[in-house]
Amino acid sequence: PLVRGLLVLVLLMPPARSIAQVNSIFGSAGLDYQYQNLRFGEFGASREFFHQQYTLGVDGRILDPRLATFHLSSAFGSTLLTEEEVRVLQFAGTLSLLQGKPYGATLRHSVSSSESATDTDISNTGATVRLTFPRSPQVFADFNRQTSHSRGISPQDLTVTRGSVRVAESFQRGTVQGEVGVHRFDDDLRGVTENQRYARA
Repeated sequence: PLVRGLLVLVLLMPPARSIAQVNSIFGSAGLDYQYQNLRFGEFGASREFFHQQYTLGVDGRILDPRLATFHLSSAFGSTLLTEEEVRVLQFAGTLSLLQGKPYGATLRHSVSSSESATDTDISNTGATVRLTFPRSPQVFADFNRQTSHSRGISPQDLTVTRGSVRVAESFQRGTVQGEVGVHRFDDDLRGVTENQRYARA
């Protein structure tokens, strides 16, 4: 809903006075039909399905492309003619800040919902920070958190959190890299928690 609201807001802003400006609008549509007939001696079976996929999105900038750019997209897909019909709806957004500078950040967020025998809602939030000053080690920090909630035949309530920091130093004859990170897995439905920390060079 948040990404969908931002998309509508950007499209309705007056071009001459708007802070955000749309550079391009894109979309696609795909249709796929398959039929299979299998035979094993005297036994036979047939299978068919129809899949459709539609996408719509926009690219743009905020004030100046050197300051911030954004990418918003939505997708809808469904699979029919099977014993279990599946429908998927997804919204995603990316905001890139100061990409032309030695420092910058990228923010990501997406939500998706699927309807089938097991309904599943997935939310994914992430961020990447970059520091690449001359004569200094390059630093890249990354964070991502995904939550998944399923209802129906196979209920689940999962959260996966990842974070890492990578440092790279270049020399005339090569590059030395080091990375530290954490990985946490939470299964709230079963009361299971798993923590992992790592370091490598």
